[in-house]
Amino acid sequence: MVKHIVCYKFKDNSRENLDRATEALLSMRFNVPQVLSVEAGADFVGSARSYDLALAVTLKSREDLEEYQKNEFHCKEVKPVMHELTEKSVSVDFEFDQA
Repeated sequence: MVKHIVCYKFKDNSRENLDRATEALLSMRFNVPQVLSVEAGADFVGSARSYDLALAVTLKSREDLEEYQKNEFHCKEVKPVMHELTEKSVSVDFEFDQA
């Protein structure tokens, strides 16, 4: 199994922008076949080192991650929203055994 995690820093972290981004990210569950699960949530701590929103996607394999990255819905419907609303992001991808 593969976990794909992205943390986003918003240009303007208004509730409206966070909700719009969360909706776009969660829409991948039913529109990107490689996605087994998707979670997204806004930070509630608000510390100096906090990012504003996090995404966690579970996929079956590295190959599925590659396909996810190229998926038309992901590239044309989700990424443009995130690029519009955010100023930067960081990500990590790792493999894990499902318990």
